[in-house]
Amino acid sequence: MSTEAPTPTTSATPERVFVQIPKAGPGQGYQAPKNYSHPLLQMLSKIAIFLLVLSLPVASGGIIVMILILDQTARDTQLWLWIPLGILIEAFAIFVAIGVGNEANGMSGANMYTR
Repeated sequence: MSTEAPTPTTSATPERVFVQIPKAGPGQGYQAPKNYSHPLLQMLSKIAIFLLVLSLPVASGGIIVMILILDQTARDTQLWLWIPLGILIEAFAIFVAIGVGNEANGMSGANMYTR
């Protein structure tokens, strides 16, 4: 017959160890990478942003105009609906285009105000 004897367990807390981190010497600190300017790429980017922003009000206004040109019923009997709708959509499109253009060119938010 064998008897099972409980094995003694020790609940020792781990000892705290402190390691001193050496300080950085001269020339060993963090240096941010240099930003190089690319004027041609920046100009092409601004032109592309301008064209995309310009397409917002043009496309939405074009859709309203095409509906009025191609749909006889809209042109004859529903102008009371399409004219205010066109004005509202164009106003939204213009303000969205201005906001998107400012955001894309970095002229919005906290970057807009300098001290």
